[in-house]
Amino acid sequence: MNHCLLLDLDGVVVFETGPPLLPDLEILVLQEDIIHSIASLDAAVVILTHRSRAEANGILKAAGIAPAKFAGVMAAEDLAISAARHRQLGRMLRKGLRKSLILPEVERRFGVPRHRTALIDDRVDNVQDMVARGLGLALHVPSEVAPDGESILTYDLASTLQIFRDWTKGAPTPRVVTLPKTRRAVMSLRRTGLNTRREGRHAFNAARSLGNFYRGIIWRD
Repeated sequence: MNHCLLLDLDGVVVFETGPPLLPDLEILVLQEDIIHSIASLDAAVVILTHRSRAEANGILKAAGIAPAKFAGVMAAEDLAISAARHRQLGRMLRKGLRKSLILPEVERRFGVPRHRTALIDDRVDNVQDMVARGLGLALHVPSEVAPDGESILTYDLASTLQIFRDWTKGAPTPRVVTLPKTRRAVMSLRRTGLNTRREGRHAFNAARSLGNFYRGIIWRD
């Protein structure tokens, strides 16, 4: 495959929300048909998340999405491993687990250079970070609770994947594309019964939080 597509988990595949939309904090499934949608892509499609591997796999399974259907699930641990393997430990210690730390590992594992790799993510800081490090295409998608308190503002998967597909075929495309908002009623989304309080209890997350604390002390302005 000549291209790679990195998918954020939260805000792209699932969405976590709580009151007033739901009685308690819970992870909802945004894209139940994502496996079918990516099947026709001539690209390695990879989940890239700041969550731990255990969290990511647990969320995907609860969402009815088999992790094995993706070319890979690259989680927080993989960002740290990539930083060590590709001599970026100093940057990680200064800046934290930036998603761009994974780019050398993506190139190594999938044989796809970063200028032929794209990202779908709902956070501007992730988009800016990845593009600054040579990513070919970043698709910034909306992910927020709508003012009506009964729906969320998200994106249309089919049209987003079409932009990626056209880009792989050489269509002129800005390096950063901001997608329009699509309204989805919360009641139309499948519930998983999971939340970050439950899934986030993981040793790696504890070590990461401690690292963030000490980094803030050492490198604070």
